[in-house]
Amino acid sequence: MYLICKLFGHKWLRCICLRCHEKRDENHQWGADKESCICVLCGARREHEWDHCKCKICGRLRDEDHDWDGCTCRKCGAVRDEEHDYNNCRCVKCRKMLDNPRHYWKSHDRHGVITVQGKQTVSCANCNQEVTFDAGSPYATKYYCPHCFTEGEWEFIPTEDRLFLTYRFTCAKCGYRTGYEHNDSY
Repeated sequence: MYLICKLFGHKWLRCICLRCHEKRDENHQWGADKESCICVLCGARREHEWDHCKCKICGRLRDEDHDWDGCTCRKCGAVRDEEHDYNNCRCVKCRKMLDNPRHYWKSHDRHGVITVQGKQTVSCANCNQEVTFDAGSPYATKYYCPHCFTEGEWEFIPTEDRLFLTYRFTCAKCGYRTGYEHNDSY
């Protein structure tokens, strides 16, 4: 403390003396518009007011007490690798891809396989991944598994019911199965 401060007292600018630079714990200047937890004059810190993981005053984040909505924190947007909400191949909240994605291909036919005539590019409705298939000639038709893109064939399943014809597609590589019945009475 300077002698002049001892004789006449401190000359305070909020929390710091202009002459001797002594600090006091009052009248701090908490950053722009009081939106900081650190005094810009003396460097003093005040307690954060935590709303889960985010300070209400300064917006500082901490990696604890998150407000989880599945895999994403409602307060700070942090992502954890659990409780994802997958829609086939991507999480709807954080857009994380599945390790073994189940794509929803825009151009698969109504029976659940990719039907290609000539050369065709198909894309996933969720993640926009594209795959190009080539059936060989413009008149050829080939069928592909929508999960592993292995070429396959529709198999006719004989039944005693003469009104309905049954067909089945089974992928030899990944085991994907689908089928349909066709009314042949017309």
